[in-house]
Amino acid sequence: MALYLQEAAGGGGSEEANIRPLVENCAHNDDITPLVRLVFEAQSLAESPDTIAADGQRMVAIIGGALRAVAADQGAAVREVCASNAAAIAATVGELEAMAAGVAEVRALLVGGNAAMQAAGGALVATTDGVTKLAEVQRNLAAAAGAVSAAQAVLEQCLAAGQLIDEHQLYAALCLLDKIRRQHLASLLGMLSSKGGAPEPVAAAAAAGGGGGAPRGLAGRDLEHLSTLHAFFSGLVDDLTSAVQRLALQGFNQWLVAMRAAARELGMAAIQAAAVERSLDEDLATERRALLAALAGGAKQGVREIAAEFASAPFRQALLKDAAGHTAATQPVEEEEGPEQRGGSITLSTAAGLRELLGRRPSKKGFPIPTSAAAAAAVAAAEAERAAAEPAELPDLEELFPGEPHRAIRALVQQQKQRSGTGGGAPGGGGAGGASGAGAAPGAAPGGAGGAGGRRTLFSRLRASQDGPPPAAAPPPPPPRAVGSLPELDMSGLFGAVHVARSLGQLDAFRAHYLSQRALQIAADLQPRGNFMETHQAYLAQVTGFFVVESYVQRVSGGLVGAPEGAALWGGALPGLRAALSAALEGLGSAPLLLMVKDFVALAAVALERAGYQVAPVTEVMLAGQARYHQLLAATLQAQLSAVVEADVLAELEITIEAQHAALVAEWGLPAQLEGAAPPRKGAAAPSVNGVPPLPYVAPFTACVPEALRLVRRFVADSVAYLRGLTSPGELLPAVLHQRDRMMAKVLVEVLSSKARSVANAEMLRESMKAAANAWAIGEALDALDDWTIAAARPDAGGAPPGPAASRLSRARNRKAALASGALSGTVQAALRALQDSSERDVLRSLAGRIEQLLEGSRRGDWTPPEPLPMGQSPWVDALLSFLQETFDAGLKLLPRPSMVRLMRRALAATGAAAVRAFGPDGGVRAFNLYAVEKLAANVAHIQRFAGRWGVDALGDELAEPTQLCTLLLSGKLEDFVSPDVRRQRYAALEPGLVASALDRYKETPQQAKRHPQWPSKKAAEAVARHLRAPPPAAGAAAAPRADA
Repeated sequence: MALYLQEAAGGGGSEEANIRPLVENCAHNDDITPLVRLVFEAQSLAESPDTIAADGQRMVAIIGGALRAVAADQGAAVREVCASNAAAIAATVGELEAMAAGVAEVRALLVGGNAAMQAAGGALVATTDGVTKLAEVQRNLAAAAGAVSAAQAVLEQCLAAGQLIDEHQLYAALCLLDKIRRQHLASLLGMLSSKGGAPEPVAAAAAAGGGGGAPRGLAGRDLEHLSTLHAFFSGLVDDLTSAVQRLALQGFNQWLVAMRAAARELGMAAIQAAAVERSLDEDLATERRALLAALAGGAKQGVREIAAEFASAPFRQALLKDAAGHTAATQPVEEEEGPEQRGGSITLSTAAGLRELLGRRPSKKGFPIPTSAAAAAAVAAAEAERAAAEPAELPDLEELFPGEPHRAIRALVQQQKQRSGTGGGAPGGGGAGGASGAGAAPGAAPGGAGGAGGRRTLFSRLRASQDGPPPAAAPPPPPPRAVGSLPELDMSGLFGAVHVARSLGQLDAFRAHYLSQRALQIAADLQPRGNFMETHQAYLAQVTGFFVVESYVQRVSGGLVGAPEGAALWGGALPGLRAALSAALEGLGSAPLLLMVKDFVALAAVALERAGYQVAPVTEVMLAGQARYHQLLAATLQAQLSAVVEADVLAELEITIEAQHAALVAEWGLPAQLEGAAPPRKGAAAPSVNGVPPLPYVAPFTACVPEALRLVRRFVADSVAYLRGLTSPGELLPAVLHQRDRMMAKVLVEVLSSKARSVANAEMLRESMKAAANAWAIGEALDALDDWTIAAARPDAGGAPPGPAASRLSRARNRKAALASGALSGTVQAALRALQDSSERDVLRSLAGRIEQLLEGSRRGDWTPPEPLPMGQSPWVDALLSFLQETFDAGLKLLPRPSMVRLMRRALAATGAAAVRAFGPDGGVRAFNLYAVEKLAANVAHIQRFAGRWGVDALGDELAEPTQLCTLLLSGKLEDFVSPDVRRQRYAALEPGLVASALDRYKETPQQAKRHPQWPSKKAAEAVARHLRAPPPAAGAAAAPRADA
């Protein structure tokens, strides 16, 4: 474009000549776009001449001129061609005018032939139309006849299904209904809707369950009729299916009732089985202990003889007999069971073995359970053949309206609608046909008018119209008979409902329904009725039976419920069960009743644990009740111990025969003699071979001690009985020992302390000694009690009788293990020791009181005689020594040697303290002279000689205080007491205050300076007394003043 514009601007020629090639090219290509572009670009060119760029009009004119020039040239070329070929064109036009006559003649001939053909083909067309209509009518009649036959076959099959339902053959009825839905009903609808075409799409749609739409190709009244017929047959099959569901649900409801009725018996059987096994274990443990005792006892029999003796024992023979009977009873079942049954998981695929497990008896309301797909097909085929062989009871539809099958079907449907509208609905409610409620089947049609429960099925009405009145109602099912084990349960009701739900694809809905019904049952069973003590066995048996049945259902129901669902039921029941047991334990006020309930709960827990449930929460409730149980047990024991101890008069217990020694001493591990007792005298009977001391002998305890230990052992046995099964074997012994020690430290020691206080308040010295001896004897028997407790808590560890070395080693090992685990503690030993010390203090208090009374007479005597007194012992000394002699003799017989030594020392110390108390501020002696001191020194010497006769080292040293006081007063050197060194060496037992108080009361004898110049004067005594009362001198102070001559 720029080139053309530049040439135009440069004036290289005329404008038309410059753009003519462009115009010719555009005309040849039939495209004016380059010309339009030329007009617009000419306006934008800066160098374009005014003639070109003036509003573009000039360019348009130039282009127009160029176009006209080109057109003129082309016209001239055409005229030249026409002029050169004019002759040929004229010849051609002449030939065309000559051909027009021939064409008209041919057209006339064609019009005539067409008229003749139309005249001849009219009759043929009419005949053809008639033949086509007749063929279509014939085809429709054949299709209608086939459809009527198919409809009749469908009704017959429905009747056969109804008969199977009446006979409670639910599985066969379901198979037949499925066949009707998939084959017969689909084929019938295909025949009715195809109108000679292929029925496959219709059949496929019907088989797929698409009853809501109509087949293509139908419209108007035909479509309405087909839809009505399809709804009728579909409703009929649905009614029959709902009837199967209702019957299956009725069987399931009856099964629920039967299971609840049988649960208590099954639970009791499971609990009894647990009790039998526990008893068997205890008997076997007893046998093992006896065998160990026989082997460790050093008997003359060999191992073979001992084994033969135990094998021929009645217990072992009865055990072998029971085992042989059980093997013979279970062998046939084991031979018939397959590997799947032995594995414990029985499903519906192994239902043949399941029927054998259920007792090998058919059920009237049962149905054949297929064991495989082939077996199911065979059952369905047999039922179909039997139904086909039976005579048809339905009216022939061809006889109703001959030649008009659609009218006959409409009449039959109208009759069905009228009867459905006037017929009353079945009663609703919670049953199988109700609209709602706990008993409604999962997925079942609701009751009422128009529902499956309100409409009677077609086959029943047809049979009622032909056979007369309906048959009488079926008799009620017989009451459930007693069952003794799980294989005897009639599970057909559950299996039927499960199989029906699975066949209909409603297993999940039925599972939810099953779990809800079972949850309602266990919720009702968990409510205790009446007095728990009277009903606890039935209550626990009912709960146990429920879950035993539930565990069995998990194994044999073929996937209905599994372990998670069972665990959920158990978890939902646990709070109610725990609450009921807790309330019952709080309400029981007797330890034996608590033990009885615990024992039954433990057996129920064993049965539930075998069924696969976690029973730890149940045992935790019973374990939490141990505090109350031991509290009640301790209260009962306290009353018994109080009665036994209060009835004991603390008299001597003489053992005269070996049987009495074994029953009262050896049996309880009590000591036969006091600790540190002297060996038997010469001439006494020697001890027997089995360790019995010389008979007769007096036991170092009273009659209440063996009885108290017997009650303690009973407490231990009851404690073991309660805690066994609630704690692990390793925790049982520490728990039992803890409860025993706690009881003994509180109850036993308190009862003995009360007895000791009562005799101490009565100042019964011998009885107080016997109370202390009883505490000591019980403390000595703790080792045997520990061994017995270990043996009771661990029967296999320490059950051998005492005596042989093997038994002692076993007990030593058990005690070492118990000490290492911290089970044994010194709580009881410390409490008994404190009780013994308290009793000994009571004895000493009574003894000191009596000694004080005896020395009170000496203080009332003449302490300032003018003449020396006779050198013989005073009367109060005779009385004192007689009392001490009697007390020490009794103590040696009644108290252990260490206790008696302590009592002797404290008695003599009390005697010395009472003797020097006369010289104290409140002693009652206002003045004394050395004649009285000489007499006191002689009396103290007599008492010291008496103390030397008992064989106790340094027993006379307990009288050091009066001895040193008399020595000091008679020495004549009172100032020696002032010296610390001398006082520490010679007068260590004297207190300066006592000496000062005595010196204040010192009085010289008449003519003391002449008769006894060596005795101290009053002034010297006063000087020493003042020095003793003075505060201690500072360092470097002057020495003490010397006394006057």
